[in-house]
Amino acid sequence: MFSFASNFGKALLFEWFGDNKLVIGFNSGMISLVSTKSTELGQEIFSVQACNGPVEQLAVNVTMGKIAVAA
Repeated sequence: MFSFASNFGKALLFEWFGDNKLVIGFNSGMISLVSTKSTELGQEIFSVQACNGPVEQLAVNVTMGKIAVAA
């Protein structure tokens, strides 16, 4: 289904939002936004090194178009 580079580490948590999108937080501090639309399933929209430690919590504000990350 979904596969990520090995340096992303283990997926720790996720949050659904918007039009079939999924934000995933990893133990490496990476976050990734992927599409879950049937025509784009698993397509990575973006990823970023959000912090140096594991992602502890995610919050998505659709109105502002922002993702908050706690590590």
